Amino acid sequence: MDLEVATKLAETHPNVGCFMAQQAAEKAMQGVLLALGEKPARTHSVVDRYDRLPELQGLLGERDGFLLLDLYYIPTRYPDALPGAIPARHFSAGQARQAARLAEQAVGACAQALERMRERFTAGSPQGGETTETSGPG
Repeated sequence: MDLEVATKLAETHPNVGCFMAQQAAEKAMQGVLLALGEKPARTHSVVDRYDRLPELQGLLGERDGFLLLDLYYIPTRYPDALPGAIPARHFSAGQARQAARLAEQAVGACAQALERMRERFTAGSPQGGETTETSGPG
């Protein structure tokens, strides 16, 4: 939903679009970390999550793009984050579109990773088609 909002608001409210893109990427990566049994991150950094997911980095793309998303966490919302700047006037539609593309890349990569994890889990369970042999008397 955050990715959808980021995309829809890119043109009309780019500061909100940038922030929602950051949120989409952060939450997607956090979902993978949680599925891997990791403790929840005590940060809102997309790059922190990226660094904690080396097995996903090939799918996620370049780290530098996610550095950009981290820059959108605070200044897109708080007028005192950028001296003399009003967030609604400081961010462009181009920035919001770029942020949405990065978020889309992150959400897609994380969805693929979660699907692979689900498939491995399902394949390893008796309901997933494997049978378990038991030995005992008789």
